[in-house]
Formats: sequence, C-alpha cells, structure tokens
Amino acid sequence: MIKIQNIYYMLAYAFQILNEDSYSKIAAEEFDHASDLLAAILSKGISNQIKRGLGREYLSKVDSLSSPAGKIDVSASVKQRSVQNRKLVCEFDEFTENAYINRILKTTALLLIRCPEVSLKQRQALRKVLLYFHNIDVIDPNQIKWTSIKYNRNNATYKMLLNLCYIIIEGMLLSEQAGTKKLSRYIDDQRMHSLYERFVLEYYKKHYHELRVSAPQIPWNVDDGIIDFLPLMKSDITIEYLEKTLIIDTKYYQHTMQTNDLFNSRTIHSNNLYQIFTYVKNRDITNPGKVGGALLYAKTDEDITPDNDYRMGGNQISVKTLDLNTDFSQIKSQLNDLVSKFFGFTVKDQELIDEMASYLAIFELNDFGSEHIIEIEMQETMISRGFVDLWEDNLDKYKIKDIRIEDPRSYQPAIDQADLVMMKILISYYHRGITHWYETSLFNYRKFFIYAIKRLLSLI
Repeated sequence: MIKIQNIYYMLAYAFQILNEDSYSKIAAEEFDHASDLLAAILSKGISNQIKRGLGREYLSKVDSLSSPAGKIDVSASVKQRSVQNRKLVCEFDEFTENAYINRILKTTALLLIRCPEVSLKQRQALRKVLLYFHNIDVIDPNQIKWTSIKYNRNNATYKMLLNLCYIIIEGMLLSEQAGTKKLSRYIDDQRMHSLYERFVLEYYKKHYHELRVSAPQIPWNVDDGIIDFLPLMKSDITIEYLEKTLIIDTKYYQHTMQTNDLFNSRTIHSNNLYQIFTYVKNRDITNPGKVGGALLYAKTDEDITPDNDYRMGGNQISVKTLDLNTDFSQIKSQLNDLVSKFFGFTVKDQELIDEMASYLAIFELNDFGSEHIIEIEMQETMISRGFVDLWEDNLDKYKIKDIRIEDPRSYQPAIDQADLVMMKILISYYHRGITHWYETSLFNYRKFFIYAIKRLLSLI
C-alpha cells in the first residue's frame, strides 16, 4: 500500500520540475485515488506548457494546393484531376503543433477524462487545457513508441510531462471492458518500482550534498581481466562518503518475503540477497570492509517486514523496509536513518544545520522583509524536528521560564552551559512565546536568537 499523497512527493523528487511554485497547491490537496492526483499534475503541467508555447515539429503532408509548395506529385494530380480545379497535389513539410509529443499529451488527458476515479474538478481542468489541442490528433496509447522520443533544448520542458504520461498509460493498467478502455486503480509494480528507485536516488541527491550520490555501473573484480559475456552490474543508488560506500538496491514487490511451502517458512528473496552481495564484493576490491549494501523494500501488507543487519565476509549487508503508507515526514526519517547509521553521522541534523543557519543569516541581516519566514517557516521546522514536543515535556526540568531573554546577563550564561536538548527547548519556547503570547516582533529579540542559534549550531 502507498499513501496517495506520497505519490506526489515521489514524483516531485523524481522530476524536480514539480518543485515549481505553480504545483504547490497540488501538494496541499487531498486525493482519494492516484489517477485523480496524476490528472491534477498533468493538467497543471500542460497549462504551464501552453504558456511557454506548445512544441512544434516538421511533418510531411500531402495536399492539393493552388500555390504549389514542396514536391509536386504529377501522377497523383492527374489521378485526382486536381488540375481542373487549378490545384496540384504536393508533398511538403509543415511546421505544426500536431507533433508526436503533443499527441501523447492529448491522448493521456482523454484517458484520464474517461477514468471514473478522476474527480469532476480535474476532468474539467483537463478539458480546459485541451481546448488548445483542437488541431492535434489522438493516437493509440498501446502503439506509442516511447523509446523513439528524443529530447533537446526545444522540448526539454516536455520530459517530465511525457514521463508522467508513461506512468499513466503504461503503469496504470489499460484493460478492455465492454469495448471501452478503463484505467485501473493502481499503478502496476513495474512502473512503481521505476518511480520508487528514482525517488530514492533523487532524495539522497537533494538532501546530502556532502555525499557523492550516483547510480554507476560496478565493474567485475576479475583476476585475469577477461570480462567477455559477463552481464553489466548497475546499482540503483551508490552513496560515497570519505572512504565508505553504501550500495542500495530498491525493491518494489507485492510480497517482500519468499515462501518455502515445504518447510512452512518465509525468507528474504534469495536472488535479491545474492545480487546485493555480488555488488558489494565486486566493489570492495581490497576487502577492507568499507563497502556495505542495503536491500530497500517498499513495505507491503505482510506481517513480517525485514529490518536486519548482517555481517557477511567482512561487509555489512542490510535488509530494510520503507513504509510508503505513512506521513512523508516519516519516510524522510526512515531514509535518513538508513544513511546515518551506516556512515556514523546523522544527516537529518545536517538538514537542520542548513535550516537554522538560514534563519541565523536573516537575524544577522536584521531583514524585517523576511520576518514571515522567521515566524512561519522556523515554526514549521521546530514542529517537524520535535522541538515543541521537547519543551512541552521538559520545560520545568530545564527551568526555561527563569531565563530573561531581554537581558544578556541572564540568557548568555544559561546558553553557554546548555546542552542540545535545552537549546532546542529554549529557542522553540521563546519563538512561540514572542509570536503568540507577547505579540511582538522576533527582531526585537534578535540578539538573543543570534546567540542561541549559534550555540545550537555548535552542538549539532
């Protein structure tokens, strides 16, 4: 199972264009079905493309023209007796919006309009954008040649849209029912696996700038240099930090475990384990044990969900489960934990460092124009990071209320002796107090926040 809204976030990471402001309202909406969410993204994407201008391409066309153009087809002109009407049959190239990429967009939009799980609101939005497609043909969705689509700087903005169309047409199963095509409710496992893999890769690329994140081929560690007929080994995600490397192989199955009916037992898929072990051993050429591997399964409805770490031949091999049917903040936490435990540091804290450093810069600049960022975004940070929960549970223990933030002689000694927990409590408690109880500007206490945030950053 996967929470519908999480499909949006996965798409947003997989195709960074979704991070544009024009898509922000979609992230705030609730959707009952994946098809409805995809329809919302597609209609907004097509609308954005219309504003940029629909792509055009040269297409060969044959027509009877009074003013000849291109190549004149004399034989066809005689057969059709077009000369009698003072016209000639000509074959010519026309620079038209009836391009293959626009036909795919129109075909996909019409499929979604006919899908009963797409809401009236999204069907109307799709019909609205299709008004600009009246000169564009519909094609058979089963005959689309996806591999023939080539991107260049003129149609680069179509890449996300056409990948979305691919997910809709190929992933949301087309079936014949009473002579009509109907989109099934769920994206199939193969397409979801592709999205899942790309999401995890792009998530780590976005949030872990200090790490090297890629999806390289892994060379075979052969003794004699002969690699003829050996298959390619390509990792889903490879993360490198200093001398350590973590290879992640994503898996999206209906069943995480394989069943042995003879012994009435369930085990990890043997092929998956052999695969990740092979990747690790061929990458760890000098055998220092600095290369690890992880099978990252998408959680299913099964009772048993793997969460194990093994030591195999000197290397760590982990089998983990990522729950996609929970709040996205929990998904981020699970991904962060996987990396932080292997490399021995908390990358989630690195994100916190970046966020708090940006707030510190605003306080130091005394930028009143960014006060809403300090009030709203900083509050969201402290809620999502658990600061607020900390002070609700530990306020009396740390005697936070005794600190006078208007007096440096009171707050500086307390901050100098504070631990990380106290700093989180102190900053969040007085942020909330100033904005909600004191009803005054945070910048009236900017010296306190500058001193406190610097201390917090030194402790993370």
